[in-house]
Amino acid sequence: MSRLAKPSLTVGQFLAQQSFWIFLALSWMGLVFYFSSVPNSFEQTQKFFGDINTVIRKLAHFTEYGILTILFWQLWSPLKRVYTWAILSSVAYAISDEFHQRFVVGRGSSPVDVLIDSCGACFAIYLISLFEKPRRT
Repeated sequence: MSRLAKPSLTVGQFLAQQSFWIFLALSWMGLVFYFSSVPNSFEQTQKFFGDINTVIRKLAHFTEYGILTILFWQLWSPLKRVYTWAILSSVAYAISDEFHQRFVVGRGSSPVDVLIDSCGACFAIYLISLFEKPRRT
């Protein structure tokens, strides 16, 4: 087999090979879910951050989904189109997270937050592409 060709993995092999990244991605997703479950969180952070509360919260969205995308990039690295899979996974989770927030007291869902999350995901992929060695297919 050519050293440039990637052998196909079975699902079991993929899960075994990527178990560390699966664990980290799921842990990060759990942390995002936990923070999204805090009732009336805007009012709580407003007391601490004051006038810059909204900016801090939007930067947190951008950053948390950038980190999630890096974890997904590592998780999906054995696959072709890893950048696409990483971004799609993060955006899908962002949409589900905003849907979840509809049911939390004092929270709401926002398409703007999904857009900010998506921008964080794309920025993470941009940073990765700057430092990653080109792949041979």
